[in-house]
Amino acid sequence: MFPCHGWSKKLRDQKIKMANDIPNLLMEEIPNLPKESISVIFYDNPAENWIVGGVTEIL
Repeated sequence: MFPCHGWSKKLRDQKIKMANDIPNLLMEEIPNLPKESISVIFYDNPAENWIVGGVTEIL
């Protein structure tokens, strides 16, 4: 579920679109990057927004 925290429907829809687009852009640029390894986190303060990604390989 996508948290709303009082956002307008338009803002919520924009953030959902960005949250879907950002992993797609990263996966296009980084070969073999699985979508499951990317998290897009939005906070009420835009300066605190984060894109978190990483890949763990078990040897």
